[in-house]
Amino acid sequence: MSKSAVQSVTNTKGKRATLTVGLVLSLLAFVITAYGTATFFLPKLDILTNVGVYDFVRVCYVIGLAVSFVGVILSVIGANGNVPMAKASFFFGTMTFILSAAFLVVVVLFHVLVPLDAMGQLGI
Repeated sequence: MSKSAVQSVTNTKGKRATLTVGLVLSLLAFVITAYGTATFFLPKLDILTNVGVYDFVRVCYVIGLAVSFVGVILSVIGANGNVPMAKASFFFGTMTFILSAAFLVVVVLFHVLVPLDAMGQLGI
């Protein structure tokens, strides 16, 4: 093993920074997923006026999935830096990933079964 590889494994400042970024991304994904869920139930929270609520919520869940995945990966990389922070990051990242995936399936199935956009165009 080369000397640079050994140094990268023992770099605790780098691990802490990576873990901090992973925790921030996991928390950001949690906020995005919570906002998407709130927008699904309260459509007036939609900040984009040109985009339908269904599309906005779906994009929030997809972004939440992606960001939580990256957050968990970064937390795994820097897990030895700070164990309580790593546990918090794993919790928020994993919970957000599972909830985003589940809510995304529910929203897509709800949209298929109850096409609100088509009903709005018909004046129903």
